[in-house]
Amino acid sequence: MKKIVFALFMAAGYLGFAQQQKEITRTHYYYSVINVENEQLLQQIVDEISAYKGVVECKYRIKPEKKMAEITFTFDEQPRKGEGDKGNPAPNAKNLILAKGLQYNGFTFQTEKITN
Repeated sequence: MKKIVFALFMAAGYLGFAQQQKEITRTHYYYSVINVENEQLLQQIVDEISAYKGVVECKYRIKPEKKMAEITFTFDEQPRKGEGDKGNPAPNAKNLILAKGLQYNGFTFQTEKITN
């Protein structure tokens, strides 16, 4: 009888404390840059964005004949643990672009939920 009760408590504990699946918010950002003269500045921005915690991928595409570029990065936001948890902020790519002396021309983004 003790073994049965022990097995029931173990099963209840396993089911009660089973790990919940986390839902991650994945956002893809696309920033347009115009009048690009120096491709090295784009690489510096990509390196700075990549250093942020939560950035999964960051790259740029350039059209030298039009002096235009697009910086894209993917940011994963973990679920918040409590009311005071601010999480990891996404990089402010607009400020990074302007700080390098490049001309910012707008951005778009796309968000999706991913279960982990």
